[in-house]
This record gives sequence, C-alpha cells and structure tokens, in this order.
Amino acid sequence: MNHLSASFCLFGATQLLLALSAPHMAAQSEPVSIRPTFFCGLESGTPTTMVRTAAGDNEFIRWTSVHFSSSGWTPEQRCKVVSERLQSSSDRGNLKFLTTGRMKDQPVICSANTEGGRCLDLLYTLKPGQDPVQALRGLVSTRQGLSGPVSETSTRIYLSVSKLIGNP
Repeated sequence: MNHLSASFCLFGATQLLLALSAPHMAAQSEPVSIRPTFFCGLESGTPTTMVRTAAGDNEFIRWTSVHFSSSGWTPEQRCKVVSERLQSSSDRGNLKFLTTGRMKDQPVICSANTEGGRCLDLLYTLKPGQDPVQALRGLVSTRQGLSGPVSETSTRIYLSVSKLIGNP
C-alpha cells in the first residue's frame, strides 16, 4: 500500500468515526430539561422555599413572618411544609398557576391547573384580614426579571408558575 492509499484509508476511517459519534455529540450539547424541584433552604439565614430548574436554584418564597409561630407554624416549619406542598402539587400537574381562594374561612394561596380555574391544592394560609391579591402580588415583586405573568379576573389573579420560575 503506497503512502497516498494509506492516507486515504486513515482519512476515511476518521470520517466514519466522526459520523458515528456525531449524533451522540449533538445530543450532549442540547440543554437538559429537568422538572422544577421545590425545597426548603436558607438564604442569608432566612428560611426560603427554593426552586431548582435547569438554570439553577432560585428563591421562590422568603419566610419572614412569625405571625403563626404561636400555633407551631414557625418560618422554618412553614418553609418545609409549603415547599413539600408545592412539590406535591407540581408532581400531580396542579401547579400551573398560583391563585387565591378561601379554605376553612381563611384566605389562602393555592394552585390551579388552568387560568381561571378553581383552587386545587392549598399552598399556604394567609394572616386573617390579609389581602390575598396583595400577598400574591408581593410574591411577584420578589421575582427579578418577571414580566407579564399576572392575569386578573374581577376578584382573583393567576400567576403562571412557569413564568415565575423562568421555565417558559
């Protein structure tokens, strides 16, 4: 085999190897999509419900109120329980929107799986007399770079969870 034939064979073998590995390499370069995961953590010493997405971990709710502490619902306990409720609601497909409602004659933040839909899962109870719409708007104001997820009806608002967590 002369030098030219050997070079051609080596070139052909290299091209074949590249062609066989190309689909594998392309699949690795595509972003990995993971379902959001909610968990309780500490952010600057404050119990904080966090959400983990493909983009990383982000704050979702900071638990600073001690209003319910006398009944055993410390900020740490609320963080833990609400993070579990968010995850459970997400796992069931009910966490498409955050909205407001009333349960046991208390104002609540709850999940809905459609815009304009009813409350499906209790996420957390608000202080008696607290305006649920303002509480939900407060959640929005803590999210940096948020644009346009608020839909209003005459008495309730709906926040797109995917927009809140930056997962279009």
